[in-house]
Amino acid sequence: MSKHPRIRLKSQRLPRFFERGQQLSRAQAIRHVRGLLADTTLNPEALRLIDLFQIAAEELSEAGVSYEMLKALEQRALLF
Repeated sequence: MSKHPRIRLKSQRLPRFFERGQQLSRAQAIRHVRGLLADTTLNPEALRLIDLFQIAAEELSEAGVSYEMLKALEQRALLF
């Protein structure tokens, strides 16, 4: 995995749904995060994608993530 200087992962592992050479747009990542956050706030794949794409709370809110979920993420200092 080649690293872009502005994109970094806290974990060096790729999210499970990625395969080598696969591409994911920002819009697809936001939709995927929304689906993962429907299950639990601490889904590691969702947290990696938020960190990888630097997804803001406003973007998640526009995608349909509930206010309570955003506040839970904010309390854990994952969103600013």
